Amino acid sequence: MSQVRLKVEGMSCEGCVRSVGVIVSKALGVEREAVQVSLERGEAVVEGGADEASVARVLERLKAQGFPSQRA
Repeated sequence: MSQVRLKVEGMSCEGCVRSVGVIVSKALGVEREAVQVSLERGEAVVEGGADEASVARVLERLKAQGFPSQRA
């Protein structure tokens, strides 16, 4: 199964982890459980993959919420 792996900056607590998970899952239209966010690694991993336009939308939304990100 493919994955989308994002390097996420700006996370400093578990609240940030939850916020990033919600932003990513809503932007991609996937269940929250499909998104694994790690504060320690500073990343979000989405099982199942996504097209480039969807990933770009996720990156824009994360940046707007104070979590500058890029594909890892």
